[in-house]
Amino acid sequence: MILGDRCTRACGFCLVDTRHPLPLDDEEPEHVADAVAQLGLAHAVITSVARDDVPDGGASGFAATIRAVRARTPAHRGRGAHPRLQGAIRRRWRSSSTPGRTS
Repeated sequence: MILGDRCTRACGFCLVDTRHPLPLDDEEPEHVADAVAQLGLAHAVITSVARDDVPDGGASGFAATIRAVRARTPAHRGRGAHPRLQGAIRRRWRSSSTPGRTS
């Protein structure tokens, strides 16, 4: 789970901490890519807390993490399970991913 361990929403079905979130970690994408590579994962699901406290809802962090994992482990096939980002993540992925690649 990326973008911290505190969520800005309080969904009734979730038990993630909802206290005020800490600042985003700029090095998180590289840390996740390192972990995927070190563990030798062929497939990983990257998910996140909701970050309504940042302008793009965390979409840029999500896109940076996907880019870092793809750069570090090109054969990796993964999925992103993200909160609703009002289309921001889709715009970020399209601008940063390989043309035609959707996963």
